[in-house]
Amino acid sequence: MKGNRIKRLGYVLLVLVLSLSLLSGCDKGEEVVKETELTVNAVKVEKRNITQAVKYPGTVRGVNEVHIMPKAPARVTAIYVKPGDQVSAGQTLLTLDSSDYEAAIRQAEAGVAAAEAGKRLS
Repeated sequence: MKGNRIKRLGYVLLVLVLSLSLLSGCDKGEEVVKETELTVNAVKVEKRNITQAVKYPGTVRGVNEVHIMPKAPARVTAIYVKPGDQVSAGQTLLTLDSSDYEAAIRQAEAGVAAAEAGKRLS
């Protein structure tokens, strides 16, 4: 008997829940959606190529980079290659001003000649 009461009470609660859910789902007023007028510009479709350019700051360096340093300090008189040019072994890249060295050679030769003349006299 006690079990029957619990079952009846369960059925009554189930019917109440179902009826409440059905009643709450029914809305008396319908929601009216108002459409707004929009101005639209139409354009004729045409096929075009789209190019995109991107700029990045930086320095590009070669895989085999060599710093050129002369053995003697002198003024550069001519440059025969540009940065990025391919060079080969033995190729002249630049020329240096040799007038100071030629003057030093002449002075040394004059000193040698004076020393030889002094040696002959003695």
